[in-house]
Amino acid sequence: MNLKQLVHFQNVATHGCITTAAARGNIAQSALSSQIAALEADLGVQLLFRHARGVTLTPCGEILLGHARQIRAQFDLARREVQEAADVAGEVTIGIPVSMASVLTLPLLQALELKFPGAQVHVFEGLTGDLRGWLRSGKIDTGILYGDDQADGLSLTELAEDELVLFGRVGEEAAGRQSIAL
Repeated sequence: MNLKQLVHFQNVATHGCITTAAARGNIAQSALSSQIAALEADLGVQLLFRHARGVTLTPCGEILLGHARQIRAQFDLARREVQEAADVAGEVTIGIPVSMASVLTLPLLQALELKFPGAQVHVFEGLTGDLRGWLRSGKIDTGILYGDDQADGLSLTELAEDELVLFGRVGEEAAGRQSIAL
């Protein structure tokens, strides 16, 4: 006896007809009949009375139908619980520097919504020093910060390197220089 046979048996019992159950279950009538016959052979009992107008359950079939429903319900519950456990859910609080917030917040929220639809994301804006303090105190779960000079006690992953450039009007004294001393 296996789950597939129990599902087929439950479908036949529900529809009262092998032909209808086969059509609804997208299985050939002969294959469905073979599955039911194999189930009966495995259990050593007749589960269905076969009539010209369909089938009815034998007393043994009634007992098995109750168990089949319970087994299928447990199977569905197990599948649902495992899938829910695999889905990332809950809340996460992210800190973003004020200078980056207008550029990063919307794309970040959109990306997180696509990847983790069950998660609630809260964004706090602050200065880099404030964000470090909030991380250490637990006010935020993670943050996007500038630099790593004060990362002690924090786990760090480099996201990107940024190149700062000086802009000026063409013809200015600084224009065209390779470097400028600050």
